[in-house]
Amino acid sequence: MTAPRLVAALLAGLAFIDTLIFSQATKDSFVLKETVAALLILAAWTIVAVAGLRPGVGALGWPLLAWLGAGLLSFVNSADWILSGRALFFMALWASCYWLGRMAPEAWRLRTVRAAVLAGLVTSIYGLIQHVGLDPLDWATTFEGRPTGTMGNPNFLAGYLVAALPAALMLAWRGERGGVAAAFAMFAALILTQTRGAWFALAGGLASFAALARFQIANRKPDPRAGVAAAVVLLILLGPRVAGRARAMLSPAESSRVERIFKWETALEMVRDHPVLGVGLGTLKTQFATYQWKVRDRWMAEGHPIALRGTSESNVHNEYLQTAAQTGLLGLAAFLWVWAAALTMIWRRRAEPLAAAAGAGVVGVLVYSVTNFPLQIEPTACWVFLSLGLAERGGDEREASVPGSPHPRAIVCLLVAS
Repeated sequence: MTAPRLVAALLAGLAFIDTLIFSQATKDSFVLKETVAALLILAAWTIVAVAGLRPGVGALGWPLLAWLGAGLLSFVNSADWILSGRALFFMALWASCYWLGRMAPEAWRLRTVRAAVLAGLVTSIYGLIQHVGLDPLDWATTFEGRPTGTMGNPNFLAGYLVAALPAALMLAWRGERGGVAAAFAMFAALILTQTRGAWFALAGGLASFAALARFQIANRKPDPRAGVAAAVVLLILLGPRVAGRARAMLSPAESSRVERIFKWETALEMVRDHPVLGVGLGTLKTQFATYQWKVRDRWMAEGHPIALRGTSESNVHNEYLQTAAQTGLLGLAAFLWVWAAALTMIWRRRAEPLAAAAGAGVVGVLVYSVTNFPLQIEPTACWVFLSLGLAERGGDEREASVPGSPHPRAIVCLLVAS
């Protein structure tokens, strides 16, 4: 097998296997997913290095390097370089999926998308099984019937489906029956997670997909099955659980809304103290305990007491504020540059189906990032960057075989050590 095809096969495996593996011991355990993803990505980069392939910088290259550089600069204020180093390591790995995706041969681009969609279909079906109370596994919590799929948390599942559902829609527009089935299952599972921020993200993603897809489907007749699927989804939306969850959004005292606002203000306190470089990448959890008391005391002085459920938080349920808190306004500027460059690249390639799927996924994730942290969840982050790389044709796709390595044991030892 040639080097680019071997790299592409690893990426397809990443898109499929890493989404589905899990451990139900704890509700938010991603150690297994992160480990497998890291090994697959490092293996792919080992092949790239041995074969002498050149991924090229790409449209997102400099923005991504600036984002990683801002994370590195934040070490200046970090109280724990081990935490910051770990965060930067994984941040670089997930972002590097973009460059790996650019090197995938044309024939493997669609295969990788199908692998991701198949994984989305499987985890969505499992989520639907959980919703009806037939889950054969014993999880730490059931989240009151909200589907978690293989993600262990309904919010995590919702974020992944927001990113991957446009890929299923792309296959459906191509006339692939598997795409139609996956799109419906993923849509139903996403709605039933009752994650309200993901509903808005889904709307943004679908609108973006429709806007981009019109450049490719002007002469295609609509599939009547879409109407049937829409009718069934409408019945789901009218279900008492989902309707009640939607009504709760209108209450200013709703607990999750109050808790998020509290976390956002805590993040802003960190930005006020460290506006340029932040408190340090990956150190939010160690800093949250100190800064939350400032917000709590201010709220109490204003007559809005809040009961603190804990003294530390790993995420503030807003990617933008979390980026600013940990890496400062410099990091936030680089972060926004990444997504501006991504959307610009997508627009320039809007006539291509993969661009429509990747662009809609990015828009959905950016909307969802206002109320959650999808890019902190490894399968979602990997797929977003990988889909952008697949959508952008570039990099070294030459049909070069992997040359025999004079030190194969050294490479294996390097991967195991990593």
